[in-house]
Amino acid sequence: MQRYPSVRALLFDLGNVLLRVDFEKAFDAWSAHSALSRAQLREAFQADLAYRQHECGKIGRDEYFNHLRRTVRLHGSDDEIEAGWNGILVEEMTQTLDLLTGLRGQMPLYVFSNS
Repeated sequence: MQRYPSVRALLFDLGNVLLRVDFEKAFDAWSAHSALSRAQLREAFQADLAYRQHECGKIGRDEYFNHLRRTVRLHGSDDEIEAGWNGILVEEMTQTLDLLTGLRGQMPLYVFSNS
C-alpha cells in the first residue's frame, strides 16, 4: 500500500538539495586564473542572463566559459574553469539523503541537475 496516495513521484534538484553548493570554492580555484583579485572576482561574478541560460541549458559549457572569461577575466583552460565550477559541489546534505532513503520504494524519485 502506497503511503502517499496523491503523490505519484518526487522530483528534486541536486544543488543545495542533495549536495551543498559553495561558490567560494570556485572563486578559490579561479583566482589563480584571473586577472582580478579574489575579492574582485567574487564581486564580478553574477547570476546574470548567461548564468541563467547556462542553468537551464539554453547555452552550453563553451559559451558560458567564454562569458566567464570576459566577465571575471579568466585566462584558464576549459579544464581549469570546469574544475572550479565542479568544485562548488562540496558535500552531501545528509538530512535530505536520509529522507529520500526512507521514501525509496514508496514512490519514484527523480533528481535533475544542469551541472
